[in-house]
Amino acid sequence: MSTLVLIGLLIAIAVMIFVPRCARARGASDRTAKRLRALLMGAPLAATLGILLLGLPGGVIFYIVLGPYFVLKGMLGANPVAVPNDAMWPVAIYISLLWPWAIPLGYTLARWRFAQRPLLVRLTVVAGVEYVWLFGICYSTYRAALY
Repeated sequence: MSTLVLIGLLIAIAVMIFVPRCARARGASDRTAKRLRALLMGAPLAATLGILLLGLPGGVIFYIVLGPYFVLKGMLGANPVAVPNDAMWPVAIYISLLWPWAIPLGYTLARWRFAQRPLLVRLTVVAGVEYVWLFGICYSTYRAALY
């Protein structure tokens, strides 16, 4: 992964140095050269950062949400089964794609159903909807990854 980051940064630096010179040599204005440089520099940086973040939020959410479940299952005497390493990345990507959908769902529920309640109640509703959504997604993907 570090090689990929290094290649992306080297491409971005090369674009930042050489693109304005080539654009000015062809008679383009400084403004056009700056836009071209930003466009060509942003593409490798976005690709590099996208690959770095691919699945990381989902992996963190998975262990935060299902952590108490694993602890409780261990306290009750059952040995929780870990997700195989090769199945964890697709699970993390799946969770990364689906977790933001709970935010508008919880916000809409809090504004529509609990509009006359205090702010703390509405925030608790949003957090509760978010946690229930995340637990459902994480638990279903955990069970699916075991088979």
